[in-house]
Amino acid sequence: MIYPGWVSTGISSRALWADGTLTGKLSKHEKNAMPVDVCVRMILEAVANRKREVVMTFQGKVGLWLRLIAPKFVDEFARKGTEE
Repeated sequence: MIYPGWVSTGISSRALWADGTLTGKLSKHEKNAMPVDVCVRMILEAVANRKREVVMTFQGKVGLWLRLIAPKFVDEFARKGTEE
């Protein structure tokens, strides 16, 4: 299982408005996200080392531990973190 966090793919800038025109805006999540090449390198290393689970961000690691004791809090925090 791979938990990469936000990866800067540029996909949000290629999203469309309701009328079919490009938004051209980069999501706030992608601005400080992990570059694609770094994410790919970490995934390939994990596969080569037969890792069962890779959490790539500090926030992700904290979230996994918090989920054990406060799952509803983590769900709410994650939901709010994805709102634009």
